[in-house]
Amino acid sequence: MDVVLRWIYWASFPVALALYGIGWGLLSMTPPDFLTARWFVSVSCLWIAIVGGVWVLRTGEPLAVRLIAGVAFGIVAFVLLPETLRYVSRRETSFNKRAQDAAQPKITSPAVAPLPSAVVPDIPPKPFIHPSHVHIPNVILTSEPDRLVLSNKGNRNFYLCGSRLGDEPASMSDPPVIVPKDGYYYLLTNLLKQWAVKTIGTNGQRLVPLDLYFMDEEKHKKSTGKFRLLIVVSDGSVAVHAQMLDVVPENWTESPPVTSRGGDISAHANISAGNDGGGSVKIEAGSGDCAPGGNVTLGPGDYRAGNGGPNGNGGDFVAKAGDSKCPRTK
Repeated sequence: MDVVLRWIYWASFPVALALYGIGWGLLSMTPPDFLTARWFVSVSCLWIAIVGGVWVLRTGEPLAVRLIAGVAFGIVAFVLLPETLRYVSRRETSFNKRAQDAAQPKITSPAVAPLPSAVVPDIPPKPFIHPSHVHIPNVILTSEPDRLVLSNKGNRNFYLCGSRLGDEPASMSDPPVIVPKDGYYYLLTNLLKQWAVKTIGTNGQRLVPLDLYFMDEEKHKKSTGKFRLLIVVSDGSVAVHAQMLDVVPENWTESPPVTSRGGDISAHANISAGNDGGGSVKIEAGSGDCAPGGNVTLGPGDYRAGNGGPNGNGGDFVAKAGDSKCPRTK
């Protein structure tokens, strides 16, 4: 066993030196292979340190020899290895910087020379631009705490004229709000959160469509931004997430719908239709325009339709609350 270990000890040193030399040789390649060089250098130094440490623990040499050998192996593991890796990193940083400088376009005159064919410029993604309608705003809608932010990413101002959430009536701005180019306009979500708790409850979620009505700076062209809001309610706390679908040309009406509640009818009397003709009694409250219809309240009294004669039919008694009528605003 001792003979085998002795061969391992003596064979390890030239093998480790060869691996270390290969690591240095990889740095002179074109281009240099920095990653593989690090592996070769690390394996050679760690192999020397491990084998040397085992030799120090098992050898029968005097204490002074073991101390000197232990210090030497420690220098290999804790000084030579990290300094070599640091040198490789410096070479890699310098090489990458020279490569980036070489890829930059050269200015040969007041005009910039064309980019080399091998260089692909890093162009950041642009917001949505409608291909066939240049007057359509270039917008992004993002969610922030307690508000939605509508950003103008185009090169022209536009007007925000109103909004419509789901099946709710449209809410129009009078006058419309201008959103400057490279600017933004935010919409507070406090009323939206109250609506969410009332409609969804204290826990749940709903995907609700949102339309935003736009008009160009000259007030000639109109368009509608189509969005979706993911509204999540958790223990009464509301989170709103905005999703953009499209911006389409749409000739919506400028005037907001008139909202008025229908009138109520309250009766506290005896109401009856004639018996001979079998007349009918119909009580109907007024309809509301984009608001609840009126109510019919019948208090104490006698309400009867006619019974009808020998050749007639009996009448009907109808009491109907008002409807809510709201044409969709586009």
